[in-house]
Amino acid sequence: MGFFAASATVFALSFVVAAPTVSVAATEPTTDDTLSLNGSGRYADELAQVVLEYGADVTYNPYALLVEFESDANPADVDELLDFAHAALVRRFGESDIYLLETRADLDKTRETLEAHPTVRQVALDTTVHVSTSNDPDAGSLWGLFDTHGINATAAWDLAGTGAPVVVAVIDSGVDTDHPDLAENIWTNPGEIAGNGIDDDNNGYVDDIHGWDFVEDDATPNDDNGHGTHVAGTIAAVRDNGIGVAGVADNASIMALRFLNASGSGFTSAALAALEYAIDNGAPISNNSWGGGGFNTALSSLIASNADTHLFVAAAGNSGLNIDASPQYPAAYNATNILSVAAHNSSGSLAGFSNYGTTGVDISAPGVSIRSTWPGSGYNSISGTSMAAPHAAGVAALLLGAAPELSPSEMIDLVLQAGRPDAAFEMVRSGSALDAEKALQLTGDGPTVTLSGQPAETTVMAGTQLSLTAASTAFDGTDLSSTVTWKNQSGAVLGTGPSLTTTLDEAGSVLIVAEATDANNRLGRAQLALDVLDPTVELTRPNDDVTAVSGESLAVEWTWNGSSDSTAVLALAPLTDVAQDVSNGTISDLSTTIVPIDIDDDTTVDDLTVSLRIDHTYLRDLTVHLISPSGTEVLLVERRGSYGNNFGTGNDDCTGSPTQFTDNAERSISSGVAPFSGSWRPEQALSAFDGEPAQGTWELHVRDDAIVDIGAVHCVGLTLLDEAGAAPLVTDIALVDEAATITHDALLDAATTSLSRLVMIGDGFTTAAAPGEIVVAAPLLPPATPIDIAAEAGDQSVTISWSPASPEANPATSFTAAMVGGGPTCTWTTGPYTCEISGLTNGTPHTFTVSASNAAGASNDSAPSPVTTPFAVSVNDLALTDNGELRWTTSIAGAEVTAYEVEYQPIVSTSSDDNDGQIVGGYFPGIDATRHIAKISGCGATIIAPQWIVTAAHCAPSPGDDVIYGLEYWADAYQLPAEEQSGHLTEIQLVHLHPAYNSWTLENDIAVARLTTPIDFEAATPIALHNPASGAGLAENQVLTVAGWGTTSSGGMPSARLKAASIFVDTGCGQYPTSEIIDSAMFCAAAPDTDSCQGDSGGPVVLSDDNGTSSLAGIVSWGYGCAQAAYPGVYTRVSNYIDWVESHTGPAWNTVRVTTDSTNPTVKLPGIVPGTHYQIEITVETTNGSRTLSNSQVRA
Repeated sequence: MGFFAASATVFALSFVVAAPTVSVAATEPTTDDTLSLNGSGRYADELAQVVLEYGADVTYNPYALLVEFESDANPADVDELLDFAHAALVRRFGESDIYLLETRADLDKTRETLEAHPTVRQVALDTTVHVSTSNDPDAGSLWGLFDTHGINATAAWDLAGTGAPVVVAVIDSGVDTDHPDLAENIWTNPGEIAGNGIDDDNNGYVDDIHGWDFVEDDATPNDDNGHGTHVAGTIAAVRDNGIGVAGVADNASIMALRFLNASGSGFTSAALAALEYAIDNGAPISNNSWGGGGFNTALSSLIASNADTHLFVAAAGNSGLNIDASPQYPAAYNATNILSVAAHNSSGSLAGFSNYGTTGVDISAPGVSIRSTWPGSGYNSISGTSMAAPHAAGVAALLLGAAPELSPSEMIDLVLQAGRPDAAFEMVRSGSALDAEKALQLTGDGPTVTLSGQPAETTVMAGTQLSLTAASTAFDGTDLSSTVTWKNQSGAVLGTGPSLTTTLDEAGSVLIVAEATDANNRLGRAQLALDVLDPTVELTRPNDDVTAVSGESLAVEWTWNGSSDSTAVLALAPLTDVAQDVSNGTISDLSTTIVPIDIDDDTTVDDLTVSLRIDHTYLRDLTVHLISPSGTEVLLVERRGSYGNNFGTGNDDCTGSPTQFTDNAERSISSGVAPFSGSWRPEQALSAFDGEPAQGTWELHVRDDAIVDIGAVHCVGLTLLDEAGAAPLVTDIALVDEAATITHDALLDAATTSLSRLVMIGDGFTTAAAPGEIVVAAPLLPPATPIDIAAEAGDQSVTISWSPASPEANPATSFTAAMVGGGPTCTWTTGPYTCEISGLTNGTPHTFTVSASNAAGASNDSAPSPVTTPFAVSVNDLALTDNGELRWTTSIAGAEVTAYEVEYQPIVSTSSDDNDGQIVGGYFPGIDATRHIAKISGCGATIIAPQWIVTAAHCAPSPGDDVIYGLEYWADAYQLPAEEQSGHLTEIQLVHLHPAYNSWTLENDIAVARLTTPIDFEAATPIALHNPASGAGLAENQVLTVAGWGTTSSGGMPSARLKAASIFVDTGCGQYPTSEIIDSAMFCAAAPDTDSCQGDSGGPVVLSDDNGTSSLAGIVSWGYGCAQAAYPGVYTRVSNYIDWVESHTGPAWNTVRVTTDSTNPTVKLPGIVPGTHYQIEITVETTNGSRTLSNSQVRA
């Protein structure tokens, strides 16, 4: 949505504008594509740091967003967007398109505005990150360098020698650059002259001698926390100086970059700036012992874009989590230059606090009770993956010092190849601990090791025998093959010498390593990684549902990749399949929707599949859990799907296509992007329910953790396969055959429930189930006798109604209603359960029975209906006087009148004189056509009851706001200056917004408001709501009338006079992507050079029928520009909301009841206004029933 200039003359109607867009009218070309940095940073930097320092719970910068613009974004369009959003750009990160945006506006609304604009690629919060230190202080020693489970530092130093100098950026809480154990190894900027107040090297920072402080924005990155100084000491504390401790890499110089404050917290934007500084100023390695804040595109992009030149060493984090399943950043970013480090203790065990992951965490390093430097010339022992990472950063510095040509990915490869295998670290990618000695051994001219005899594929079956040969040659040509040592992934020796024969008995990941060491202690290594699988069987047919019928047969097919002599059991397993439509599943902001699912079957959970059909406009807001009757809770989804929407497709019930969650799905929901369809693995395994009783009430919990976007749960399905209760069909079936035939009679004999599934059960492989279900249908019987027989008298006819006794079991295909004692009958075949018997005599009583039938036969006759007597009645000569007396004449046969009930409501009529032919561009309407219109602040409204108005939800007034209505204002005074205009004034008492109103998509854009006092019927008249059931619908080119006081051109001045125009329904909605933004509760309408525009929101769109009766068909809601030929106005369809409106306002009809047997009655109707049209309904009560006969229009 956006502003567009309109050349045509337009009349004023409303229009909601979310943000400016790139104009279709070409912007003047410019040669300067630089975006303006107009933000002062006062809020995004200075005030945000104050908030962070004193706010322990701050999770993001309250005054900033990280924004990535499209590379070809026009600066003028960006400036217009920023002005609209009340925001400014503070800084750009390098040569990227990522900027820090400063704003004091609401961040959620600003973010939505930006994300909707075509110049913006992505928007993210400037989240808070923290140091990754464990709270387990200990007075340890330097075991991490020298002990059994340390990094073998001494031997590594011997191999490394002096080494070329390497700059390591410590991006942290700063560094005590004057610490006596660090000062000698602190980086000094070679291009900067200290203290002259000049940016000598033109890098954008003045006097940055040892780095930069991105918290205080100055050149003194001192450490007032201690964390950064401790990290720096582990990397590069001066060795052999007779004091304190020793760092891993004496050839490293520390670039001090402070972005964490005294409490160890900082913003992602500051981390970005620090990393950019490190890269731009020549640091090939950075240590990043911090984390938190979630995924950030800008940071991920900056790391990945420097994959060839910069090694990013990251602490894995201290939450004790598998970050493959629950990513923690920056360690979990998918970039080839990230070395993610876990922590272990001096006993060689992974620390309990350490994160892990076979994809997201690369290696483990010492991280418990690590002693290192501390601010103020001191020392301290602390624990955490923060302490492990600098061990790895130091080893990387040693490698780069020994071999400066190494790339970041090559350094990582060396570190991982050299890792010391240990089963304690099987939960990290390398399965090993950091070993500096072996890493150095792998640099330079070590021996070569070449393997032969490897399998053709890296995936093999359990039981496979390997026969491998290793050839090794030293750099001087010496044959070392006889000295090769063979090891497994745990470091256990499998054998020595040039060959190895071994059998792979168990499934899992296997690593076989062949190592040889030359006379200079240089290491050569080759390895073979294999995935060992148990054999698998997959049932592929039946792949569709099959109904078992005696005498037929079923083809069964499967695939098998195991041995040719294996056998199994083909069996039929009971299946419980519950699909539950949800009628009250609204998902509201910041709340939890709970959906109960009842299972009656007394079965045990073996294999569960969950199906969900959920509509939601921003799935990343949602967290979904399933809770069993036993209380077990499994997390299905935790805020996944990026910016997409919806689980499943199609109908908003269980007939749609739901998203399925199953442990066997190939795709994990954690890596998916919405909309989700097909099958997905949940966040946590559904196998947690296995073995529990299925019977009872399950609960689906859907939590919406954000504002703005809402949705609904439409369907929840649970499918449970009872493998333990499977009945054998064929035993000892040869799996190698991969096909068999089963008789339906065998299925019928084995089935214990109406739904089953074929399963293949055997030793050495996981039980497999066929895709298709086996349906065992019960024999068809005649239907049960109908119930609830009723009869309604007509004129020489009776309409009989009934209910099927059990519509699902043995369903009827027809029903017959008959008169007791014989006579005419009627038959039902489809639709509501009613039929009419005609040709009866008025005044003669009858009773009726109903029978049901299907292919198996007919039911008994039902109990008889109540006695019913046909009769004829009509009303004529209806007249209403100006004093409110209603008269008519009643004609009746076959009964006697006992009473009348009269319902009436005022209506608006349309006079053909109001239009005067000026449709294009609008006209000034006459008095009769405007009696239902009201004006509230900035919007229009419509009077729909004596004390109620309806308007657009985005216009909703507040209690106490003024409402103006009345003849003088619209008709007599609309040509007067505004200060002289007069009308009837009342106030808003209370307001009801539609509960599903979405302020971003403008879905359900409707609100009702109660007035403090009823309207004056001398000045105004309510209008009825358009109900297609009792009037014409909205067909293509249907003529409607719309009115308001908004601007007469896009962005122009509002009209001082009420204007109206004829518009035409456009069912195709022009060029709008209707399926995405226009739902069935909206409609489109427009006319050439005529449209609604800014300022008319909430006003009426009126439909007039052939009788001149008007009803409210729509409410002005939104549109794309004003009078844009391809984009008609969009209106709220009132007929969709009649029940909701009347739930607040009450019925619009007034009722008077009079008891009399007169056929020429006179009834006094209170509140009649002379000259006003009324809709009248008269119900005649008789001795043989009542009948509503008249729905007429009269004028008082």
